Amino acid sequence: MKEKVLAVTFNIEPLYHDRLLKLGDEKVVITDKEGKKTTLDKDKKKYPYKLDIDVICNVVTTVRTFSFTIPADYVWNGADIPSILWFFVGSKDNPEFKVPSMVHDFILEYKEYIYKNLLREQITVAEYRRLTSLIFRDLLKTYGTKTVKSNIMSGAVQAFQATFNCKEWKI
Repeated sequence: MKEKVLAVTFNIEPLYHDRLLKLGDEKVVITDKEGKKTTLDKDKKKYPYKLDIDVICNVVTTVRTFSFTIPADYVWNGADIPSILWFFVGSKDNPEFKVPSMVHDFILEYKEYIYKNLLREQITVAEYRRLTSLIFRDLLKTYGTKTVKSNIMSGAVQAFQATFNCKEWKI
């Protein structure tokens, strides 16, 4: 039996904001998530959303329960939807995609920690990759995306991760 997500909940509703560009951001040099020097304006364009408070995310599946904290000040890029599909799906600015993409981006960015410490390597990497897509799908539905669209979006994410992003999945 394949693992199914029963619920994804938070200890508090995630509060976030759009990182607006300000005059002078192009002069502020920072170190980005990858450890590279960049300017604040480029970082805000790459990661346009920022979490305002610590949020505990609780995941309940048919097999396990686990939780992790997404820290305040976490920044993410939103849903990666090709612009050619915006008419059919919506863009990353669509409010119903922001929290699901935040959680999905976080569990991908910290996959090694979550996989090794929270899941204790009790599932394969391929099963973990599938689980991240199921969590994304559940949150899309929670935040107002219709079932068919959320299934298509999570399926597309799963296929992309397995096909084009497989090198990133070496844990």
